[in-house]
Amino acid sequence: VAYFFMEWVEGVQLSTLYDKLLPQDQEKISKQLAEYAMQLHSYQEDYFGVLPLKHKQFTTWKETFLFMMKELLEDAEAKEVPLPYDYKTFYTQIERHSNCLEEVTKGSLVHKDLWYGNIMIDPKGLEITSIIDFERAIVADPLLDNVCGFLVENTFYMKHYMGRDLTVTEEERVVLYKIYLFLLMVVECSYRGYSKEQEVWPREELEKAVRALASKS
Repeated sequence: VAYFFMEWVEGVQLSTLYDKLLPQDQEKISKQLAEYAMQLHSYQEDYFGVLPLKHKQFTTWKETFLFMMKELLEDAEAKEVPLPYDYKTFYTQIERHSNCLEEVTKGSLVHKDLWYGNIMIDPKGLEITSIIDFERAIVADPLLDNVCGFLVENTFYMKHYMGRDLTVTEEERVVLYKIYLFLLMVVECSYRGYSKEQEVWPREELEKAVRALASKS
């Protein structure tokens, strides 16, 4: 019999209370999260990719991201998941816009699932007690965390994390990362046996991101 022991984590999921908080409290928590994210991203490596898997590590972020997209599209093809384009065209569209990834020259530790459900918080003091679920962590562009955690839409977080507006190339990278994120969520539905209703929102968001990328042609 196999066992898994995990330390008890104090607090509640941020996803259960964030929308109920006053704006000043939302900013307080978002600032904390931005500071923790910056600490996480300060850990850097000389490669990009999956930490323990040498065959999934690359010297450039562009090569890494294209590999991630290729793997994901292969998973989609294996389950015959319907997409806005056929699989080959989908990859070609991503590849055409991939030069913006060359701006990223140093790999940072990225959680890759930094949404509010993985942020534990003390509901009384409104202090973050822990960040959980690091099983998807990779060495990548830090901006990927802000997309995969749905944090680019949090103006408080972005103010404290970036301190400035996104550049044109960063905005293009955000679109690419949204395509990756929502494609992942759509493909997961087939592998995890989710209902068609659970697939509706990520599919709508995927199609929005695909249109946004096409507008940058």
